[in-house]
Amino acid sequence: MNGKRSEIFFSEEDNARIRSAIREAEERSSGEIVAMVVDRSDSYREAEILGAVLTAALCGFLVEIAFRLTPLLFPAGGWEHGVGIGADLILYGVSVWTYVPLVFLLFFPARLLFRRFETLKLPFVGRERIEQAVRERAVR
Repeated sequence: MNGKRSEIFFSEEDNARIRSAIREAEERSSGEIVAMVVDRSDSYREAEILGAVLTAALCGFLVEIAFRLTPLLFPAGGWEHGVGIGADLILYGVSVWTYVPLVFLLFFPARLLFRRFETLKLPFVGRERIEQAVRERAVR
């Protein structure tokens, strides 16, 4: 997720130190030790979905409010009618009949955004979940 490919993650000096450490550890054990570097431990699908839902919900809310405010900001009678924006419009002006379908439609592009830019997932993944994914990937 940091933009580096796993093939070029370590320098030659780092690789030599890793090989040396593995060789020393294998001499003291009966098992074989394998060092493995991967681009990512998991796809964190739940973070992708959560981020997409929250992003779609926020964008849907903003679009809904913008559509509700447009007639108030640009009245048919001209500017002399005044602008009246009340808290009731923002709190009660969002209709479930337009908001829910809008969030549904915005979910798919938002999910593609989170899939394409993986660093966006990080705020939605807890430290424990990352450690669990790393542990599971290590024993695979």
